[in-house]
Amino acid sequence: MTSGGDLGGTKPKPRPRPDNGLPEENGSSSTQTADQAGAQLGQRAGYALGSLVLVILFSLIFFGIWWRRLFRNYGIAAQIYGRMGVLANWAGIPLQRWQTPYEYIKTVSTITPEETKTLERFGDIYVRELWADPKSPEHPRASGEVKELPSLWKRLQPRFFMYLLRHPYFLRAFPARTWKIVSTFVAKRRARRAFEHDL
Repeated sequence: MTSGGDLGGTKPKPRPRPDNGLPEENGSSSTQTADQAGAQLGQRAGYALGSLVLVILFSLIFFGIWWRRLFRNYGIAAQIYGRMGVLANWAGIPLQRWQTPYEYIKTVSTITPEETKTLERFGDIYVRELWADPKSPEHPRASGEVKELPSLWKRLQPRFFMYLLRHPYFLRAFPARTWKIVSTFVAKRRARRAFEHDL
């Protein structure tokens, strides 16, 4: 039997700390938390970038389908003239009602001065296809000049798009038009409510 002094001198064994799944409070926990936050931020940025790429991709696909179907019920000369007008209008060169095709072609030639001759050639074919007698040898279909139109547009279209990218007038006009549409809608809705209230 041991003495009381021996009992008092024995040291109790340390109890093991329960593992509750919580990180220990030291410097590594703060580092781990910062790393996790950085990983989450990078993941969110990746998702946002991927979503943006998908939106741009689907927008380009939609635009390509719409662009190919634009003015498809018209002859090739009218299709080219219409698409040319759309691009020029987006670039800030709208077609005026008083302008003849020759006058408008001359105005549009500022987009690509180096292709002025090509534009003039297109304008001549376009005007004669619209107003020349189909039975006349001067009509582009009779003379075969209508076959030149795809190659003419193939030269002009990239230059129009490049000019549009440098002069995106439609982006500046879009907010104003959107605000005008919204304001008109709100005004009509208020007028309708006032009318119904008066009844």
